[in-house]
Amino acid sequence: MVQNGGLTMGTNYIAPTWRMPENTNKDKLSNYSIDFDGADYIDCGDSDDFSFGNGSSDSPFTVSTWVYAEGSSTFPFFDKYPDAGTWSLREYRIEIFGTDKVVLIIYDGSETARHEIYSNSLITRDQWQHVVITYDGRGGADAGDGVKIYINGSESTTTINSYGNYVAMENTTSPVRIGRIGSTYADGKISQCCVFDYVLSENQRTYLNALNNPMAISGGEPIVYYPLGDNSNPTASAGYPNISVVADSVFNFAPNSFINCGDVNSVNSDGQSAFSISCWFKSTSTSGGSLVTKSKNSANFDGYQLWLDATGEVRFYLGSYTGTANTSPWLYVKSANQFNNGEWHNAVVTYNANQSTSGIKLYIDNVEQVLNVYNNAPSVSSSVQNDFMIGARGNSSANGFYYTGEISNVQFWDAKLEASEAETLYNNGQPLMTGTQPQVANLKAWYKLNQSSNWEADNVGDWQIPDVISAFPQSFNFIAANSDAIQFGPSNGLGFDTQISISAWFNQTPGGGNLQQLVAEDKTGSSRNWGIILVSKVPNFQFFDEAGVQVQLVGTALTEGKWHHILCTATGDTSTNGVKMYINGQLVAQGTASNNNIKNDNIQAKIGTQTASTPTYYFDGKISNVALWNTDRSSEKDNIYNNGTPATSYTTTPQYWYKLDNTSVWNPDPANYWTFPNAGEQDNSGIFNFSN
Repeated sequence: MVQNGGLTMGTNYIAPTWRMPENTNKDKLSNYSIDFDGADYIDCGDSDDFSFGNGSSDSPFTVSTWVYAEGSSTFPFFDKYPDAGTWSLREYRIEIFGTDKVVLIIYDGSETARHEIYSNSLITRDQWQHVVITYDGRGGADAGDGVKIYINGSESTTTINSYGNYVAMENTTSPVRIGRIGSTYADGKISQCCVFDYVLSENQRTYLNALNNPMAISGGEPIVYYPLGDNSNPTASAGYPNISVVADSVFNFAPNSFINCGDVNSVNSDGQSAFSISCWFKSTSTSGGSLVTKSKNSANFDGYQLWLDATGEVRFYLGSYTGTANTSPWLYVKSANQFNNGEWHNAVVTYNANQSTSGIKLYIDNVEQVLNVYNNAPSVSSSVQNDFMIGARGNSSANGFYYTGEISNVQFWDAKLEASEAETLYNNGQPLMTGTQPQVANLKAWYKLNQSSNWEADNVGDWQIPDVISAFPQSFNFIAANSDAIQFGPSNGLGFDTQISISAWFNQTPGGGNLQQLVAEDKTGSSRNWGIILVSKVPNFQFFDEAGVQVQLVGTALTEGKWHHILCTATGDTSTNGVKMYINGQLVAQGTASNNNIKNDNIQAKIGTQTASTPTYYFDGKISNVALWNTDRSSEKDNIYNNGTPATSYTTTPQYWYKLDNTSVWNPDPANYWTFPNAGEQDNSGIFNFSN
């Protein structure tokens, strides 16, 4: 996980200041929708994905959305239609009239040629309604006959008003807007808006009407899908990701913003070893700035840096710059062309470690650049620990060479990529976000900078940017000073009285307290069942048998600021070494219980602290994927550790499983708290508190 220094984002935003929970919402995929107050709208921009005509013929399409129209005014919800009366820029508009009828209007670019198709059935105001409109693309005078309107799964008969000699829709430059047509704005809620480039069948419409995931529909996925739920951000540019096109969500680096990934050892380079870097960028400034660096920010720098110069040249250096280009032990290359033109470009640097001019290649959009090279046997001081930065140069506090614009898909390999592999990455101008990557075994870091990122709403001010290679999911940041903790399960405890297994991923904040409880049923004193606590960075499993006799397993000190996995198990009997502790997949401690079964006092289970009436030992750092079984799962330790990646499923489903990801829900009213759904088998009503 990494954090940023004040970015303006173009990807997921999850924060309590704007999300609108609706426990009676229509959607089992998300508890949220976007509430349009009569002055808001979403500009989705212009894209060929939104156009279904070329002036001579029409193509079929389907629009499906959930609407909650308030008041009695016209409710526009999807259109490609200009503000003022430029008829040639009108393509289509979909809205609910003040008469409560759904209408689709298609235009062919002239003022007198259009079809208006109205539903004869009425929508119900102030309730969630599912609207589907299909058009078979027949075009011409009979185009209106090819339109069907469905409300809440039932087909409505339609009235068709046709004007002029309609031929086909034009592919205009008008942006698609959700919630606005001209000066008319939607008043109400919209969610799960999706567009298909074919006519949905009855089974497919029924599937969507039953609140199922549009991306899992049988048949072709939607070409456009705006959930308008918990991954949307009304205040951020491009804050409504189109889930159908993963690359559409990127990070927008405002002036003086950056991402600090920390001192990532896997992306180090001393100039003696081969490596490669790839990233996508679109500059919105002529001042240039750093794209990807692991370098000090000073006149004499040490490390490497890929940046866009103010001239628009892409430049890369590796080594130690001591003030004089021709004598410094460094390698410096630059492109012969300029790339600060406000368009997306892919930059790939490859280095084969032979410290010669031929040892380094720079590809921009799959074109090898003619390089200007300084070559003085590059080397990087082994004593320098530089942070891996995106969008700026420096260590933990970046203060120079800021980049302004968008960046996506930053990758690092500890091997040289070939020209054919650079071509694979370019992928005909579309970032290769899925599937097998070139030299995947050598890929050491991959920051997609898309909707896999998560705003850490429990600690306002930072984004979490998962590295796909470490595959760490979103997590919650526990701040000991804020007494952050989660209570879960019945108030009298989980009732695990025979066997137990506890799995958790955690990342301690450097310099935190010496005693930090990870997960436990433990009041200290005489009421103690079990618990995992970190004592001066050393994990301890405190297990009490039915007679109250303790088995305490002690691991070894773990590095703070790094992710670790712990699994503790107990067989619930007196078999030799029946109590075990695994750290990062390895057995580190084991012991034998004196008596059968587990002590089962009435103790509320908690994550991030123990259960005393005045809790102490608060955890400082991130926690993710806490899972508990009422059986001994030591035989499944490899499946649970999953090669260092939190599992998305288990061979045996846990009784309790708190992913602590963006399935969590913020409840601002009446008493600000979070709820954390249990992905396990136990039914706990789904309410768990996190003191914010």
